[in-house]
Amino acid sequence: MDEAIDAGIRIVAIGFGSEEGSEITLTDPDTGARSLLVDADGVVVRSRLDGELLRELALRTEGVYVPAGTSALDLDAIVEAHVEPLVTDAAARLQRRAPTEHYFWLVLAAIVCLTAAVWVAGTGPRLATGR
Repeated sequence: MDEAIDAGIRIVAIGFGSEEGSEITLTDPDTGARSLLVDADGVVVRSRLDGELLRELALRTEGVYVPAGTSALDLDAIVEAHVEPLVTDAAARLQRRAPTEHYFWLVLAAIVCLTAAVWVAGTGPRLATGR
């Protein structure tokens, strides 16, 4: 979590499930048979939402925690309400103003003076070479 904070990453956590927990039902795609998920020891696995951890993670990174629960969820509405404002804010912070260059006229004057000096030196008297 500290790495995300240091990098300025805002976390949007969506909590699916219930804090009381429930068993995970698996459905065989070939037969449609349903069974409960068990671990290596044969114990039924219970999945429990840790809302406090997700809430703390989101708050510490200046993100958002959305407790979705176990009901149907409209992800488009969540993205529109919670993610897009964070992205827009981050993009606005990344934009910076380009500085106005004030030295253009000085450089132009220097080039004109240099060109004039070369032209005057090229048209001035030449030394006799002995021919």
